[in-house]
Amino acid sequence: GTYSTMAGATVSSFCVLCRAGSYSTAFAAVSSATCVNCAQGAYSTAPGLSTSSSCILCIAGSYSTALASASSATCINCAQGTYSTASGSSAASLCMMCKEGSYSTASVSASSTACIDCAQGTYSTRMGSSSSQSCILCSEGSYSSTSGSTACLQCPPSSFSTGVGLTSVSRCVKCQAGTFWSEVSGGVSTQCISCAAGKYLSSVGSSSESECKMCSSDQFSTSSRSTVCTSCPVGKFKLNTASTSSECVAISTG
Repeated sequence: GTYSTMAGATVSSFCVLCRAGSYSTAFAAVSSATCVNCAQGAYSTAPGLSTSSSCILCIAGSYSTALASASSATCINCAQGTYSTASGSSAASLCMMCKEGSYSTASVSASSTACIDCAQGTYSTRMGSSSSQSCILCSEGSYSSTSGSTACLQCPPSSFSTGVGLTSVSRCVKCQAGTFWSEVSGGVSTQCISCAAGKYLSSVGSSSESECKMCSSDQFSTSSRSTVCTSCPVGKFKLNTASTSSECVAISTG
């Protein structure tokens, strides 16, 4: 941990201590060149150290790119959204990013447990996120029932949702009788479409307009979204897709 450049020195006071941030394992050293810098990721605050183990490692969750560091101030915290499990890290690249579907607001994170999963009803596709704002609400027509999601699940065919941030498939509503599900961009639907007047649909959860049936020849439908057809008065039948009783005409007796 010392050296002397003076020949014939007779007292130890002529031995010079290696400066803080370095050490020397050499005996009878005659030059400061025998003082070895503490490596990147480490530092020492005291002079005259004689072993490399005397250099103090930067704590997990931090790193240092400096050589011959004489202070812990050169240890830089891993950025928010990242963590490091090892002590003595020598570069920011050794700080690992929180995985997709999570984030971390902490500094000096020494474990992946510092990464917080995005809540149910949200998702994130970014790594290394540093805020809960990176967790995006599931859009209409989708949901997420698990935390830490990287994508939302679509409501099943024949069902829809109008709210955002849904946390359960049970929040997806089946199309009611008289309506049918219609796929829109991305396979997501936020509404059900009514069967046209003159047609009816008695079942729930229909997934196609083809399930809307024409009223029979002696019946009519008064409105769209009909679940049943109404019979024409006795002795009359409908014209085309009749939607009112006035469109039922008398049966010719000629």
